[in-house]
Amino acid sequence: MSFMLGFLALSLVAVTLVAWHFIHSLWLRPKYLENFLRKQGFGGNPYRPINGDLADSTHMLQSSLSKPMPLLSHDLVPRLAPFAQHLINLHGENTFMWHGSKPKVSIVKPELLREVFTKYDVFRKLPVGSRSTFGQVLRDGEDWAKVRRIINPALSGLIIFFVLVK
Repeated sequence: MSFMLGFLALSLVAVTLVAWHFIHSLWLRPKYLENFLRKQGFGGNPYRPINGDLADSTHMLQSSLSKPMPLLSHDLVPRLAPFAQHLINLHGENTFMWHGSKPKVSIVKPELLREVFTKYDVFRKLPVGSRSTFGQVLRDGEDWAKVRRIINPALSGLIIFFVLVK
């Protein structure tokens, strides 16, 4: 009898912990992040559980790709990223959108972009895959800074070359 009560209590604790984990990851943490971003001056749609803005983003992209592009227009943003443009028009330059339960921040101001790119130890990239590749995109932290220092002179010479050619 005591074995059954112990097993029942342990099962109840396990179910409670799993339920708390789901509630925390699917509701409490995203709402906390939403409030934090709004206090920082970012605008965006309110959080919707599980899918976030995925349905709206997919619908807008499908509808923009189904229409033909104007003949003399080189404006690709409304065609390739209509949801991001919609959010920027609706909420201003600093916006966020929901990819599932994670907010993705969109920054347009050059000063803020410069700060994000220079503080590579504060603003971390998401892990993409194996580190065996040599691409600069997959590198992060000190490794990124080291490779950037090595290739920076070559890139600045390349930019000067393009300016001279034009």
